[in-house]
Amino acid sequence: MKILIQNLCEVVEFNSKKITILLELYNEPSSRAAIIYGGFLSKVVGTYKNEERAKEVTEEMFKKNENGEKVYIMPEE
Repeated sequence: MKILIQNLCEVVEFNSKKITILLELYNEPSSRAAIIYGGFLSKVVGTYKNEERAKEVTEEMFKKNENGEKVYIMPEE
């Protein structure tokens, strides 16, 4: 499955072992979470308002891949 990242300018090939959720290290309600794809040369494929939303998007991505979808477009928020 291809993933179109939030900037709508880049595409990466889905690999479940390369997905990570990174949290900003702030103890504020405005903290954000990013979904990172890759290893040595990682890309931010999406940023979200909190960890819960980042997990929802990641789960949706995994389900679409399991269902044989060809393309997943990262939601804005």
